[in-house]
Amino acid sequence: MTMAAAASASAAVPQGSPQVPEEAFVDLDKPDFKTFWNAFVWRFLNRNPARPTIAINWQFVLPTGGLSTDPQHIILLESFKTVVWGMLTNDAYGKKLKVGTLGSISGGIREAFRWFVWNGIKDFSQLTPAVQERYHNVLAQLILKREEVYPDFVAEGYGFGYHSPSLRSVLEEDLEEEDEAKVDDQAEDDGFTYSQVANRINIIYYIYAQRVLLQKRKLPALSRAPFKGRSGGEVTSGIVAHAINRIPALPQAVSIPMLAEVFRWVDEVGPEIRRAHFAFQNSKDGGRRAVMSAFAKLDAAGFSSERLAALPWRERNEGRIEGAEDPLAFGYHRMRLAVLMLRDACVLAVQYLAGLRISEVCSAKVLKDKVNGLPSCVYKMQSPDGMMDLYFLKGVLTKGQAEPKANDWVIGCAPYRSKELPVIVRALNLLHDVVTPFLDDDKEAPLFVHFKNRWGMPASADSVHQATGTDLQRGCRRFIRCFVDLSTLPDFDRHGNSLVRYRRTRGQCIRTHQGRKTFADFCLKTRKTALHALSLHFGHLTDSITYRGYYEPVQRLHDDVEMFGHSATVDFFVSRSEGKVVFGTMAAAVNDFLKEFKLEGIKDPAELRDKVTDIVITHDLRIYFNDNGNCLISMAPLKSRCQAAAGGPSWMHTRPNEKTRTVSMCGGCDCLALGREHLPFYETRAAAWKEAAQDRANRVAVRSYEQSRKIVRILKAPAYDASQPC
Repeated sequence: MTMAAAASASAAVPQGSPQVPEEAFVDLDKPDFKTFWNAFVWRFLNRNPARPTIAINWQFVLPTGGLSTDPQHIILLESFKTVVWGMLTNDAYGKKLKVGTLGSISGGIREAFRWFVWNGIKDFSQLTPAVQERYHNVLAQLILKREEVYPDFVAEGYGFGYHSPSLRSVLEEDLEEEDEAKVDDQAEDDGFTYSQVANRINIIYYIYAQRVLLQKRKLPALSRAPFKGRSGGEVTSGIVAHAINRIPALPQAVSIPMLAEVFRWVDEVGPEIRRAHFAFQNSKDGGRRAVMSAFAKLDAAGFSSERLAALPWRERNEGRIEGAEDPLAFGYHRMRLAVLMLRDACVLAVQYLAGLRISEVCSAKVLKDKVNGLPSCVYKMQSPDGMMDLYFLKGVLTKGQAEPKANDWVIGCAPYRSKELPVIVRALNLLHDVVTPFLDDDKEAPLFVHFKNRWGMPASADSVHQATGTDLQRGCRRFIRCFVDLSTLPDFDRHGNSLVRYRRTRGQCIRTHQGRKTFADFCLKTRKTALHALSLHFGHLTDSITYRGYYEPVQRLHDDVEMFGHSATVDFFVSRSEGKVVFGTMAAAVNDFLKEFKLEGIKDPAELRDKVTDIVITHDLRIYFNDNGNCLISMAPLKSRCQAAAGGPSWMHTRPNEKTRTVSMCGGCDCLALGREHLPFYETRAAAWKEAAQDRANRVAVRSYEQSRKIVRILKAPAYDASQPC
């Protein structure tokens, strides 16, 4: 059936009659227009596992009354359908749009369709420059105060469920993980985004791009370039500036209690839920008493009736559960909630401890039987140096790929042959055990599942399906709302991050992508040389994508300052390899360093500097230069006296502790290296302590004076002994 025939059939069929299908799937490769063209909802298969299907709904309410599918709007409806079809199947716009963009497209279509009908515009040929300018001028009001344009009109979904006013500004921004078609119908209280305006402006450009296809279907078209030839970016910028508002990493005051709760679930609550679920699955044929006994095991996991009653309202029994007065029916609900919340804890573990996208989490598939004691989507390999067991998760990468691509992600490590499993592996192992009853014996199935029925437990595997990104996003927010107490957070943390929105929304402002940002923030702040490894882990094309998108601007400014320190570090090792002498307890380590990397034999200054620079950056070496000496703590952090005084040295503590550090302490520290540039400091110090040191009972003065004199004497010697301790 051709598109022309589809148009004739569409005009002949009264919209809303019984023969019009409610929804239909669309095959872009082999379209059969007869099967889907008149359907109220077009559904497309999507390659993103987090959103396996994308829908565009052609039936929506209008501010004039009635529906978009009413017969008097048939030309407008057919024209918009044709534009969408053309944008997906031809490159008249310069490129074909992907199915994933249909959410934002449908939001723009609904806005334009409603405004056109409200202003008596029946087809695209009536979109004169004056009409376009009026549409442009009213967009801000349509987004912020729609009721002022359309009195007493409320669009679908407004104020319902997860699109309630308290959450709508959060979900509006979360287009990667929420249903864009529903979200876009919500107005924000405090402004609008660039994308909201662009989605509405771009529709006019799509209409113009598909003018040839519209004319082939004998539908009125827009023949002149929209908005007097200005680009879409210029037109959109006339309403709102294009500001990049990057999703921030989660503040430590929020992420630490959240992850502490996730760990508790993986190691304490989860095993109890697993036992209760096994007992439930084994008791279904044993009668009411056996099933009730299985439900009783949930009490140990914290899902007693009393505990459930204390959860926020969406999880409580308030007459919303059919048969809630029956303990058996309520037990089914308790089991369902416990299993789904265990799944959500595992999602948080994977996202915050491995940085996977929600689509990559959804892509994990498993067999019913484990492989070498692990879910089939997990395997381990020995590290190249033979010291560690590395654990990998198998999934599918879709971001930036023309077609889905199988990919493996590192999710943890443990010492070689250790019996201890990384927390993510423990979580996935636990989740696999819980979903095993829903798996077939001989084929892979999703590891992260959702239940089709709203209440109770699935009666069979047919009642279980792959969780979407929205399912997991909502589940994670529910988990945080129920088990992570953010009510006592202050307005700001010690780093100056505002915590108000996390406290006020009880964590409902947290988005799934923040797990990825938090993971990247931890990796790059811990070790900046992890940038390339992180870029490979994330599947980015270049390191610069990771650096710009996942490294906070404030941290970049901090790095600019740090670069001076690294540059001075390079200068130090270059000068030492060229023959400059240093002494102190660190002198021997410096000599060993030069020998290990064979720097002393390099005669070419440029080659020497390049070699030293590469070593300093690769090993993240940093010398802290002070008037009283150079601190090489990053080369020997366990020997630091100031960190020992602060509570204990560690390989994580590679900076001197300024609160406990003193000149005398540094003088006897194994991290200190001295050169002639420090002579003025110790001459001044010796002179300052000389008079007080005359009193031999003043041990501090005596020790400081004698230490300073010794250093001065060594530094003034014609050829001082670099092996001399301070």
